[in-house]
Amino acid sequence: MAGMPFDTRHFGEELDSLKRRMLEMGALAEDKVRLAMQALVQRDQKLIAEIAAGDAAINQLHLEIDDRCFKLLALYQPMAVDLRVLVAVVKINGDLERIGDLAVNIAEASARYVTHPPVKPLIDLPRMGDIALRMLKRALDAFAQRPAVKKGLEIPRRD
Repeated sequence: MAGMPFDTRHFGEELDSLKRRMLEMGALAEDKVRLAMQALVQRDQKLIAEIAAGDAAINQLHLEIDDRCFKLLALYQPMAVDLRVLVAVVKINGDLERIGDLAVNIAEASARYVTHPPVKPLIDLPRMGDIALRMLKRALDAFAQRPAVKKGLEIPRRD
């Protein structure tokens, strides 16, 4: 095999560390969406402004995780399950970064919304937010608890 000899122990440690970082990013994305929805429902302009200010921590993790994935791919040239895990991490990483962006979008829209008196109580938006957060949590749990095929397969049906 071209490249470095495959050091299973070191690769395994790196892969476990990578998964932990991705799950940290998932928790940040979850928190950001939860806070954005809370700020909207409570019409909390200070919290809205904090969330709308950006998602720098999530963006930084996105770059770090992508970099680590590509280094592991280049250095170890993994095969089979390990390769699938790395590809999954790259894809999930992009989705989590997008979720952070969407939380900022919720806050920006909320900032405009709260400048007007409420027309009616918010019922559907908080429900949709709760459903989306439960789906995100289940997806992250499914990734963390491999093999989690059954749990992971439930998510598209809920979508």
